[in-house]
Amino acid sequence: MAIFFEESNRLVLPNWRSFSNTAKIGELNGSKKLLIEKSFNPDISDLIDDWADNQTIGMAGDLMGVAVVCNKEEDENVIDAAKFIKSKADSVTQELVSTADLILNRSKIIEKPILDANSIDAFQERANLYFVYQKISELKSKLKTNPKNSILWTEIARFYSIIGQNKKAERAIKNALHLSPQNRFVLRSMARFFTHVGDVGYAHDIIRKLPITNSDPWVMATEISLAMKRGRQSRFAKKGLNMVSSDNFHPFNIAELNSSLGTLEYESSWKKSRKLFENSLKKPNDNVLAQAEWMSHKEGKISKVNPDDFDVENSFEADARNSSENGKWQDAIDYAKLWFLDMPFSRGAILFGSQIAAYNMDDHDEAAYLYKAGLTSHPQDPQMINNLVYSLCLRNRIEEAEQFLEKYPAFDQTDVNNQICITATKGILNFRKGFLEKGRELYFQAIEKASSIKNIELTNLAFVNYLREEYLSGSTVEAELVEKLKAVEKTSKNSTTQKIIREINELKAKV
Repeated sequence: MAIFFEESNRLVLPNWRSFSNTAKIGELNGSKKLLIEKSFNPDISDLIDDWADNQTIGMAGDLMGVAVVCNKEEDENVIDAAKFIKSKADSVTQELVSTADLILNRSKIIEKPILDANSIDAFQERANLYFVYQKISELKSKLKTNPKNSILWTEIARFYSIIGQNKKAERAIKNALHLSPQNRFVLRSMARFFTHVGDVGYAHDIIRKLPITNSDPWVMATEISLAMKRGRQSRFAKKGLNMVSSDNFHPFNIAELNSSLGTLEYESSWKKSRKLFENSLKKPNDNVLAQAEWMSHKEGKISKVNPDDFDVENSFEADARNSSENGKWQDAIDYAKLWFLDMPFSRGAILFGSQIAAYNMDDHDEAAYLYKAGLTSHPQDPQMINNLVYSLCLRNRIEEAEQFLEKYPAFDQTDVNNQICITATKGILNFRKGFLEKGRELYFQAIEKASSIKNIELTNLAFVNYLREEYLSGSTVEAELVEKLKAVEKTSKNSTTQKIIREINELKAKV
């Protein structure tokens, strides 16, 4: 059976985009002044002037090295420098020649939109990992001449995390951290990566001790959220409150800090929390807008948020949540796909969109499609694999379901809730294969285990899934089970359980 563990506490953890996209959005800017450029166009004029005055191998190498990081390879001066290096190929290092080749052959590189795309059409191409590996190869070529460039290491870490190679991603992000331990982009990327792999403590222990955390509102917001994620008190909360009440920062640059503090204050003082969220929305980024939208529906104490009222780049998560709240299911799924394209290593978009597809639209083919995309970054995620197998079984795609079931991690390496779910899912698989006794045995195991840990929701969910399969198989259902179903129908408040009960009642009516 499938289950969607409720998102009990969304936090304002930094989103992790490419360096150029992060710059475009404005998250690398300073304090009072805010210049959000719609196209990342860093100034390399000083290096160009130096190259014009002193056309040496060293100057050409410096200019090319900075250009490839700042996406300025097409500048005519950079191209001239690359041609100069090629003319000196016999007397320069192979690394410099490779960088020159990279610049001169850039037009031949296939640039696919799926790596930084915001279109539904790109989603179906996302499973083609060739383009991700191509990007990694390109970045590694740049590293040959810039081995101490922390931004390149961070970019490589991001792409490795996208394809689920977390060990390689960890090595890359640690290299970046070693090279630039006080760099905002590196630190926030590092925090998101280690949250992604479940090692929040590592990221938090680093960030909470750094001098930059005392003065940079973006890093301070990250520390406060990591502390909450870790279940600890942040020693920067008071300083953060002083920072957001000062006149030293542009509203955009303290938006995440306001939002993190608002989330922190919510349990103790929702009035103070509401004020902080209002301030965060003066000039929000997509992360802040999504947090406000989520909080506004948590208990109704925060004013409702309409993403359409804000001009925010990449507001896909907020749009997906808002569409769902308004019952616009297909819009919610489409926005979830864009959310995933923007954050392809995050499982939240996949779980969000697939739940709507499966239970609001009864489209288990679409749900399976979403899960497959999510498994790219989370190849052994027990919840995704379980839910994918379940959706495939409901569509009687049995052979495919068995193939993905083989990818499920070792049973004893998952928590008890996932163990219950996969046991029940094996139950439906056996029912659909015609092995009714084995299916019953597995369902009874799941029901007994859920009951033993006093999880009524899982117990009921396993029971109604089992009973539906009995009716579908044409078996005679005992009166005792029918009475139990009536009791569950009266007491259960779980929408998924009630949906399956309605399906069972429709099957009963046909008998």
